[in-house]
Amino acid sequence: MSALRIFASAFIITLAIMAMLLVATAGNAQPSQCAGTADLRAALAVKCGEAPIWVGICGPAQCVLFGNADTQTWTLVRVDGDVGCLFQSGTGYAAGPELAPPPPVGEEG
Repeated sequence: MSALRIFASAFIITLAIMAMLLVATAGNAQPSQCAGTADLRAALAVKCGEAPIWVGICGPAQCVLFGNADTQTWTLVRVDGDVGCLFQSGTGYAAGPELAPPPPVGEEG
């Protein structure tokens, strides 16, 4: 894979995570569910089959994106020391530079 393609993939992932952070913090955000970082990581691995795929700095903490390419689920966790808090989760995760297709549009009633 060329350096340009790697850069483009990283840029797209970074933009997507920034958008998720903005959506998650806007309006009526629900309180986060927090647990020990090791316990939260183990629970995501066992219950969702998700593994860390990206780590970035969010303020004084880290944001870790977990994903499962088979089920296309993802979870964004904010880690501050030994405590991890679920920040946002969803579906449509695709590994690599390919973007996931948009969800199907429901029929209007």
